[in-house]
Amino acid sequence: MAKIALLIGVSEYLPEFPALPSAVKDVEAMKEVLGNSEMGGFDEITVLKNSNRQQIEEAIYDLFADRDKDDVLLFYFSGHGVKSREGHLFLATPKTRKGQRGIVTPTAVAASVLQGQMNDSFSQRLVVILDCCYSGSFTKGMTAKGDENIDIQAELGGKGTAILMSSSAVQSSFESEGS
Repeated sequence: MAKIALLIGVSEYLPEFPALPSAVKDVEAMKEVLGNSEMGGFDEITVLKNSNRQQIEEAIYDLFADRDKDDVLLFYFSGHGVKSREGHLFLATPKTRKGQRGIVTPTAVAASVLQGQMNDSFSQRLVVILDCCYSGSFTKGMTAKGDENIDIQAELGGKGTAILMSSSAVQSSFESEGS
């Protein structure tokens, strides 16, 4: 069993979005906790700071591809979350921009990219932490795998997917000044 994490912080943006200086600080703090053998004990931690869409999407692919069922995979994003006109969540990159009709979707990472890679992964132990506006809309369109019966042994055994979101589908997340 390997413990592998991908931590992404985006603090620098085009003028359409305010800078988020704490986003990269959040990533460094998370790396410190996960890398500590007494707390996180993660074997491999990849950190991306202010990366472009392609770099982020490739790192997401690498996190979930070619994994074993008992591997623990953790994805963390700190930055701006934006929604399309249709209500789909996108993770903003330094090049994300807005057009006359809202977000220019090819300039951001669609949450569906992350969902697709999670669904394709053999790992049965996934953790997603989204510290961004509208993060609650991440689960939109996701379907449960399996039936309605709950296997308590499996639940207590640490298998499955945990998704932690800093806001609902319609809420903004906030950064404290100087944090």
